[in-house]
Parts: sequence; C-alpha cells; structure tokens
Amino acid sequence: MEQSEFGKRALRLASDRLASSSDDDERAIAVAEAAYWVAALDEMAMSSIGTAGYYVLRSQHRFGSVVSGIVYARNLTTHQLVAPYGVAVVPAEVHVNFDGTGLKKAKVYAHFGDAGVQPAKVRFAKLCWKPLDQLPAPARPERHGRDQDYERWVSGREAASVLADALTYFDEILGPAS
Repeated sequence: MEQSEFGKRALRLASDRLASSSDDDERAIAVAEAAYWVAALDEMAMSSIGTAGYYVLRSQHRFGSVVSGIVYARNLTTHQLVAPYGVAVVPAEVHVNFDGTGLKKAKVYAHFGDAGVQPAKVRFAKLCWKPLDQLPAPARPERHGRDQDYERWVSGREAASVLADALTYFDEILGPAS
C-alpha cells in the first residue's frame, strides 16, 4: 500500500471511530488523530505535485479550504500541545443527566474542564469545531491564510462532516481508494 493510500485509510479509520464511539474522550482523540492524517496527506500531496502547483490546486478545489483550515487546527494541537478538547467542542446538542431521571437534550456549551460539568453526567451528541476566537492563539502569526479558512469552512461545523469533506478532497486529488 502506498503512503497516500495508507494515510487515507488511517483518516477513514479515525473518522469511523469518531462516528461509532460513545466515549467522548475517544471521539475527541479521533478528531485530533484525523487532523494529523489530514496534515500528513496535505504534505504528501504537496510533495508529489510540487509546492506551487499544489497550493494553486488546493485553493481552487471545493474542499481545499476545508483542508487548509483543518491543518491550522492540527498545527495548534501538535505544535502547541493543545488538548483535543481545545479544538473540538459540542455547542448545539449535549445530553445531560442532571437529576438521575434520564438523558435530556440541552442547548449548552460544555466541555470537560468547565466549572460544574461532571464528565460522568455529560454525553456529547456531536463534536463540532470551536469558533476561531475560542482557539488558543498560535505561537507565531499565521502567514498562509489557514486561520481564515478555518473560520470560514471549519469553525462551528460538525467534525464528522468536515472530515468527510477532507477525505473527498484527497480521494479526488490523489485518486480514489484502490
């Protein structure tokens, strides 16, 4: 199996684990792992196509900005050692068991570490990417517009949907799985 096929398979496996797991820590880790594979595939594509040609291709592809935005988030988690929950959070649909009578939907912002949130009583229904203004500041200024791509194409969207767009991108520019 060639490198890009391995990378796409790894991205699919991480995405599948995100979709199938009921453990919130495992799902957040799957998002961070998938972001790693998106960045690795981005590098592989750049190496095989050539830097200048690749950036033109990525900027013109319908999901190229999604990949650029994921790479921005991945750089925060990898280079700055931000925990996976620093990038992915669930803003819309959280199931909370406040009184022991069962899980109820609540429209709240919650992630582990928030005051008063007990991890045993919270289950995230969906993981979504945090808004750009809630991410930690990068160690150095962004020079390639990836922060803008993150804000426009990734921020606030469901993690699984964003990762599916990235996988479509790599299938289209590197060829479908064999």
